Amino acid sequence: MPTEPFSDILLAADESLHLPVDARTVLLVAQGRVHIEESPRWLAGRMVSGGRTVEEGQPYTVEQSGWIRVTALGGSGVRLRSVPAVAPAWRVAPWWHFVRQWLSA
Repeated sequence: MPTEPFSDILLAADESLHLPVDARTVLLVAQGRVHIEESPRWLAGRMVSGGRTVEEGQPYTVEQSGWIRVTALGGSGVRLRSVPAVAPAWRVAPWWHFVRQWLSA
């Protein structure tokens, strides 16, 4: 089930928040600096958790559906916005549409 996009989330300095997100959701840091940590995943038999620091004005695209943790860094607050995930074209169009395009090329 898709999660609802949010328009603005404000975080105080050093505050963390857990959010449910869909894969391909884009998060935009409108103010401040955050560290985003996605759900752990299996890689070569080990559970690995990845994270990234995102500066003001930079976008971050979530790789997989699940929960993420957003932590405000630095001495100031953070404003975070989300853009809902967009389904890839192959999921929107029926399979025969692609076959027809391939045959007509």
